[in-house]
Amino acid sequence: MWDELKKTALLGTSKHQLPEQELTYLEKLGLDMSRDPALVLLDGLAMWSNIKKAGLELKKWDTLIEAPEMSSLINPNLKLADAISALFKYNGFEVLVPQTINLLHKKGVAFPSELYPALIAYFEMNLNSYLSAQEQLEESFYWLVKQNPSWLAFANGLTLKEVESIKDIDLRAVAMFRYTQQKGEDAIGQFYNEWESLSKPLQTKFLNYFEPEQSNISDAFFEKIYDDKDKETYRFALRYFSTTKNQKFLESVTPILSALVKYSSKRVRVDDDVIQEIRDLFLKKHLPLFKLDGSYSFYSKNLLFNFFCIVPITHLCETLACTWPDFLAGLEDGNELHELALLGLCYSAGQNPLDQELFLQTIISGQFPILEQIDLMPVYQNMSTHQLGKLYMTLLEHKFTFKDNAVEMLMLHPHFLWPNELVKAIMKVLPVRLLNAEDSKKDPNFIMFKNMIVNCDPNLYAYINAAFQANPVYSWNSTKIIEKQLKILKMRWQILREM
Repeated sequence: MWDELKKTALLGTSKHQLPEQELTYLEKLGLDMSRDPALVLLDGLAMWSNIKKAGLELKKWDTLIEAPEMSSLINPNLKLADAISALFKYNGFEVLVPQTINLLHKKGVAFPSELYPALIAYFEMNLNSYLSAQEQLEESFYWLVKQNPSWLAFANGLTLKEVESIKDIDLRAVAMFRYTQQKGEDAIGQFYNEWESLSKPLQTKFLNYFEPEQSNISDAFFEKIYDDKDKETYRFALRYFSTTKNQKFLESVTPILSALVKYSSKRVRVDDDVIQEIRDLFLKKHLPLFKLDGSYSFYSKNLLFNFFCIVPITHLCETLACTWPDFLAGLEDGNELHELALLGLCYSAGQNPLDQELFLQTIISGQFPILEQIDLMPVYQNMSTHQLGKLYMTLLEHKFTFKDNAVEMLMLHPHFLWPNELVKAIMKVLPVRLLNAEDSKKDPNFIMFKNMIVNCDPNLYAYINAAFQANPVYSWNSTKIIEKQLKILKMRWQILREM
């Protein structure tokens, strides 16, 4: 193939045509053969050059027998392919890759096959993005990754032997997770049997992805991890037992909970003398499930917060003989111990659908001022885009505005799709809020701005750009980062326009 491409390039398409076999092969790889022969040749050269750079064993490409079937998807036009290629060239634009794949899938347009090596390189650096996009990728992608051993983690239909052959720890952890998705309890049983032979870093990376449904084999798997008492994997067992409300686990929590928290006369009291007893639930010198301030230390605030991260709300109410609204009403705004307990319960609620629904109903009621002071993001964390949109509409019906904490936390969520009316409302104040913006995870206004840019209707580009032109930001640094985000929004608009 490579020799034929080079020969045609040297002689020109007017003097030498690619043989029929090579043309058929390029078509199977997704190239648009209806275009001018010179453009087909350029695309073929570009794709084959990338394939060689990526290290494919080219001898596997000499036959068409295993090539994917012809796709029924529409090939992207040249402008669309160029716009998509820009996502891999310019720093910051790669954030648009997952939604571009989703948009192509919805519109029935093929991903430019010549960009597959760049897409795979992106996935290698952004494994969660691959996991969220894997159902929307084409057969040609999955055929291609089978051709290179270093891409095997992204292939479909992996065998256990293939999973074990992957050397890179991060990629093998993803492959192990995908294997459990394909094989279910059979895979969990296999990993249970060989768990001790896996390195601790591999165990930890796998558990970061693995969130199984409750079952007997899953219970046994996490009991093994619990009994192993490794400082890196132990917290995953605690999370699983908390999420599934494991009876044995709850029995170990209840005595501490009963001594620590009292509910009477519509008031909640946290006994700080009992806080140190929480240490017994965690490993020595290594705390938590979630980091309150980045540390693992056993000081009282960190202990209290982490304890309530693993207390299911329904079990809390059962133990204290009160309802969830009663418990919330008994908390005092400004009481540090109460706020730490509530923050931990936010994390706990986000791990369990029933507890999450209880928490959301109290947010929607608007009857609890303390919820205006709490980070609600953990409650929203595992909600789907559809669920987030439904929650926003419900909050609107209950007269919430973007100034309320419940809506502001939605705007900070990376998967919340911004309705047009919300964009127009926030743009009345956002330019002023960004006067001293920093490109930082600690600047909520900038995080909100970035989320809006990625998740609003791209057709609002002209409106948003005009709003900033009418409200110029005089900080040089703020101007620079705002202009970059506007370019990203413009790119989204260009991609949508070419669909």
